[in-house]
Amino acid sequence: MMILNFILQPSVVNDTLTNAASAVVTNVAPAESVSYLSFILKGGILIVPIIILLFFCIYVIIERYLSIKKATKQDKNLVSDIKLQLKSGKLDNAIMLCGRENTAAGNILRSGISIIGRPIAEIESNMEKTANIEIAQMERGLGYLGLIS
Repeated sequence: MMILNFILQPSVVNDTLTNAASAVVTNVAPAESVSYLSFILKGGILIVPIIILLFFCIYVIIERYLSIKKATKQDKNLVSDIKLQLKSGKLDNAIMLCGRENTAAGNILRSGISIIGRPIAEIESNMEKTANIEIAQMERGLGYLGLIS
């Protein structure tokens, strides 16, 4: 019966909740502001190599992005221009067109055109080797990102 009287008195329950909430609020310590520099200095000596590696990763990512963007740039008229030059028998002009924009596709086509007249298997092999070289150049530096992460 006593418990029932206690439960049915909402003012007592509200007072208890208010007192508990105010006690929690008064016990919370004020947050101190921490600057980035002091936060880094609290990290100790190990934070310095981490920051250096962070900047190196950012450099590699930006450099690879710009390099791959340049290498994969496509000239829509390149293949048609090369076909016209090859049909007219001007191999030197076709090779010059391939080297016009120093892209991966242009370098691969140039390696194939430069040995026209040899067997098809040899031309394909030469173009495949050049493609592998171009891919390796695009992937250069990406191993460092895996190592650092």
